[in-house]
Amino acid sequence: MALEDDRGGWVDRWTAKDLVELVREANANVLTMMIVNEWGQAYFEAKLLPKHPQLRRTDRLKEVLEEAHKYRIRVTGMWGPSR
Repeated sequence: MALEDDRGGWVDRWTAKDLVELVREANANVLTMMIVNEWGQAYFEAKLLPKHPQLRRTDRLKEVLEEAHKYRIRVTGMWGPSR
């Protein structure tokens, strides 16, 4: 499942609840989520990486982990190929 677009410009158009609901509809129990995009921007609070500019007020990884945990869905992180 990929919810990506050019430069990650739509990352603020989906929520953790939206994503987990898609996983549940697919009857899956594991979600592999991009946690750092190919431009080296993190979707979580990271000390050594810049955070994605559209996620300044949120920790998307934390939100997904919390929502997925409610339904016993495991979440793994994928690091994009940084330039």
